[in-house]
Amino acid sequence: MGIPVQRQEDTVSESRLSVRVDVEVKKEAEAVFKRAGLSLSSGINTYLRRVVQDQRVPFALADAAPRPAPVARLEDDARRAVLDARAENWAVGAPVALYDSELGRPYLRYPDGHTDYDL
Repeated sequence: MGIPVQRQEDTVSESRLSVRVDVEVKKEAEAVFKRAGLSLSSGINTYLRRVVQDQRVPFALADAAPRPAPVARLEDDARRAVLDARAENWAVGAPVALYDSELGRPYLRYPDGHTDYDL
């Protein structure tokens, strides 16, 4: 199903949109739209109309910038190391440092169950 392309002269009611864009990305996008017979403004309007029509972004965002495998592996290793260190501290009776996202502050939880927010 095609999207009607709106050309600037067809616009009845307009709203200005200002965005910061990498210079090279803008140049390349202008060239793509020019080959399609559109201005950059008309091309962006066509894109926005597609988003509204489909009620979604017309491409997978997660695929736009996947984490490189070595970075993902390092993050997973770091997460496991933190969990292992917490478990070791708990096993010897030492408190475990945690973060209370509701209060926005760190605290210590002791093996006997009490917590200490005064760090």
